[in-house]
Amino acid sequence: DGPERDAFEQAEWTSYFRDTINPLIEATAACAGLKPPLIWNQYGARLAYFRNFARDSDWPQRVRDRFERGVVTLLSLPGATFGRRTNPFAFTPVYLDSPYRPGEKMMIRSSCCMYYKRENGEKCYNCPVLKDADRERMRTAIAASRG
Repeated sequence: DGPERDAFEQAEWTSYFRDTINPLIEATAACAGLKPPLIWNQYGARLAYFRNFARDSDWPQRVRDRFERGVVTLLSLPGATFGRRTNPFAFTPVYLDSPYRPGEKMMIRSSCCMYYKRENGEKCYNCPVLKDADRERMRTAIAASRG
């Protein structure tokens, strides 16, 4: 542990993204006819969600500490590591009341997943582009379906 390990981990993350992940995202976006930010923008909420999961897990403390340290290292990387202006994992979660589990919160996604573009698809309750009035209609319908 210490500055040397931090530098080693940052170098490893940097080469991993440069040589593996960035080309994969570029190719996936090109095949789908999309811009890469549409994919990158999904990662912020996913990391925040998993970070919360890890904190609340019954994993051994040393495992949770190691995971958190990796997250901190990942978040310290500049946007250029990902071929972007900003780090796509840097995301400040916003929560709303869950209509599925009363009394619990759910995180608004960092980006729309575009599920509604599928045949018979609709926007998710926690979609960041869902209008408040539409979210309220969904909440009412979800509550009614719970009985």
